[in-house]
Amino acid sequence: MNEQLNELLRILDDHDISYWLEDGTLLGYIRESSLLESDRDIDIAIHVNSLSRFGEAISDFENLSYNSYYISYKGVPLKYKMESVNYDRTVDFQIKRPAGEHLWTLAAYTSKIDRPSSRVRSYLWRAYNALCWFYFRNSIEIKDHFDSGTTYAKNLMKTFDHWISLMPRKFSGLTQTTDRLIQIPSNPKEYLSYKYGSWKTPTSEWNYLEDDGSVVNKDPGLYL
Repeated sequence: MNEQLNELLRILDDHDISYWLEDGTLLGYIRESSLLESDRDIDIAIHVNSLSRFGEAISDFENLSYNSYYISYKGVPLKYKMESVNYDRTVDFQIKRPAGEHLWTLAAYTSKIDRPSSRVRSYLWRAYNALCWFYFRNSIEIKDHFDSGTTYAKNLMKTFDHWISLMPRKFSGLTQTTDRLIQIPSNPKEYLSYKYGSWKTPTSEWNYLEDDGSVVNKDPGLYL
């Protein structure tokens, strides 16, 4: 499917890590049998039960020239991000945790300012947050770790809005594809409809926080 994705999945398989394709990576796999050309990251979900094995696998990623850091909330890891010197796409490993009838993960966090009322203002708002993250990501104290729930994080960007992605448990039974035994959610097309609505038709008008049906504005502390 893709050299970089195959490389990542081989390491996960070698460490017996429970994973599945998520978000735009899953959409590309189901709709186009490839990664989306416009999607500049690879999204892979990791079940929290495999978190310790994933920690052991990080050195294997680093041996392939990946640099990694993780995002946590009050000390609890929620997402691992990796950047490679060999590929343009970054990698998001989302840690999925159970919460009632759902599995949840951190979708995003943004500085707590008034939400824009128009799509144009929404893009400007997202650009502002991206610039803030670029600045803080390159600060010495958060080269390897950023905790959006700590005091220093709140001082940097005042306070945060947190965005949670909720996956109904009925999709959490994994299905292995026939071509490479790639793991995807059960009933993947129904899951894509839950997240994206009319997912079969590509669109350039897409706002992750506003248009993804799985994303809600909730504090991670409610689930920890």
